Amino acid sequence: MRRTSSFKAGGLRRVSSVGSMAGTTGRISHKKEPLKEKWSQLRVGEFGPNYTLDEVKRFYSCFSQVDKDLTGDIDIEEWQEFLTGMDQEMSSTDSRRLFMHIDANHNGVISMDEICKVVFSKASPEQLKTMVNVMEMTTQQKRHVSKGGDKIGRNDLRKLFQLYDEQDDKILSVKQLSGAFMVLGIDTRTTEKIFAGSGIDAENGAVDCEEFV
Repeated sequence: MRRTSSFKAGGLRRVSSVGSMAGTTGRISHKKEPLKEKWSQLRVGEFGPNYTLDEVKRFYSCFSQVDKDLTGDIDIEEWQEFLTGMDQEMSSTDSRRLFMHIDANHNGVISMDEICKVVFSKASPEQLKTMVNVMEMTTQQKRHVSKGGDKIGRNDLRKLFQLYDEQDDKILSVKQLSGAFMVLGIDTRTTEKIFAGSGIDAENGAVDCEEFV
């Protein structure tokens, strides 16, 4: 689309002249904003008009639930589980073909970056960079907490809760709780026993931050 200027030619010349008198080029420098790193930094319409913030959060929630080792990529078996979580029904043959198509570097696993380019194909390059960066930074923070071992305190647990509460609804489901516990080195079966034996919020199958900590 052709852009029109709201300035008259004479006005532009005057601005250039003032810039020359000041010993400058008269150009306006635009600083490039750093990529956002947290979900809390994202606006509601950050990925519009084609995608909502909730859709991107749901994608990451499904991805992180199968990326149990926090590598940032998933193999073919985890891919099948991911598709189920995203309510995508397809044959085993079709899912494998799609996996091979997404696996651009043919290394046998697909990364968040590779999947995002397919799932959010209508997003702008800048939007893709933002969503992938937030997801990768969140996963990196989860890895950092997992390395804390027996040094993990209540503040660390609160941070871990916030990392897995992608929907920001202040509660964790059983699956999200399992993911958070795996970061702490607690296996899924033990997590289920803890959850079942505690009787915590049994009606909706979720725990809030204070219950988790």
